[in-house]
Amino acid sequence: MFVEGFACEKISSFGSYTFQQSNRKMVIRLDYQDYMSAEKFGEYKMTYSDFGWTHLKGSRWGSIQYWQKNADGRDEIFSDAGSQVAYYKRLIKYSLMTACLFYIYTMIMFKGNIFVALFDIKFI
Repeated sequence: MFVEGFACEKISSFGSYTFQQSNRKMVIRLDYQDYMSAEKFGEYKMTYSDFGWTHLKGSRWGSIQYWQKNADGRDEIFSDAGSQVAYYKRLIKYSLMTACLFYIYTMIMFKGNIFVALFDIKFI
């Protein structure tokens, strides 16, 4: 939860946040979504906006969705156990995919010899 007095205005692709002054306490929540059609993405955004959430960043192509709203005591985007389980499954899938891509990238960059590159191990 953010300190009273600032609201997130923009989130860049590189993860930098831009804030503006606000007279309200704000909260931001993240959601991890797979690819959605344009129609389904519109419905997804409309559902959240009906509950007071503002979409800050994210696309229908499968990414992290950033949501912000005024803190009013109902600040969780998943209120029942089933939706929380589905959220954590998406989070695990997203995290594993990111870890696998990082692993492949490091294997390519260090030509498969990552332990030597990272720990400077000298084999005799």
